[in-house]
Amino acid sequence: MYFSPLSLNSLTLILYKIITYKKYKNTWGLYNLGSKFGLSKFEFAKRLSMKLGIYNNNYNIKNINDIVDTRRSKNMKMNLKNFLKTFKIKLPTLSEEINKFENLK
Repeated sequence: MYFSPLSLNSLTLILYKIITYKKYKNTWGLYNLGSKFGLSKFEFAKRLSMKLGIYNNNYNIKNINDIVDTRRSKNMKMNLKNFLKTFKIKLPTLSEEINKFENLK
């Protein structure tokens, strides 16, 4: 399953820009917001745990569709095209978001 989350810090900074910049004053609508270039949840967990120095190989990978009867999309990444076109704010990649955790070791 692929997704494209943002850290709370990044989300806060982006929303602050939108709320405080006068050029966005009359902009309204619903927009998807997430990181660019998402990852699978497995790859995300692996990279984050390696960055934090807590990675191990003691796990089993399961597909959610093998566990529950409800079918779920395997691609939950956000479509950012409208957000980028409207606000022209650079969004971080998921790898950049993971790298922010380096100082937490």
